Amino acid sequence: MNGCQTAKSLALAKERGRLPDDVRVLVRVYETQSTDIVRRVVLSTNSQNRITSRDLHSNEPEQEAVERLFKSRGYYYERKPRQYDTTPGLDVKRVFTNELVGQCFVAIRLKRPADARRRKYKIWDDLYSTIFNPRTPVEALLLPVLIHRRATALLRAQTSAASDLRLKLLRNGAFHVSRNRGSGVAWI
Repeated sequence: MNGCQTAKSLALAKERGRLPDDVRVLVRVYETQSTDIVRRVVLSTNSQNRITSRDLHSNEPEQEAVERLFKSRGYYYERKPRQYDTTPGLDVKRVFTNELVGQCFVAIRLKRPADARRRKYKIWDDLYSTIFNPRTPVEALLLPVLIHRRATALLRAQTSAASDLRLKLLRNGAFHVSRNRGSGVAWI
């Protein structure tokens, strides 16, 4: 159980009159002004099943920078799951998760569509600094997502009269098709 879950459980028990007066909770407190130390503590101490590598990276400076760059181009970069769910009037077609951005970059820019489809963990581990490099222009992150979106739309349009095998290939091949189409972006 993480700190938030513990606090919520204790509050609920108190509200229901089930919290003993002598309950004790072990806490660890870190005091620092360094955001780098905060980031490192979060990465090293949060290992619950529900917290993913994506979650742990969401507050890093690289992620915040990409979010600002996407916004400057009229798009929304979702650093945290469901970040924009309550934003009124938002065009959901202009929202891209950081995971999808990473997958598209891996498939198209790094030419590794199988990794993009089946090995998403690599985005947040060994490929993270390549994908979310501060020197990477926003277009290098945004264009692969737009290519993938177009390829996915084209594939969906073909699924209505397809055989079972063709349907399976169409559903699982979007990153491969995107990668091949990425070399000729005039069709967008």
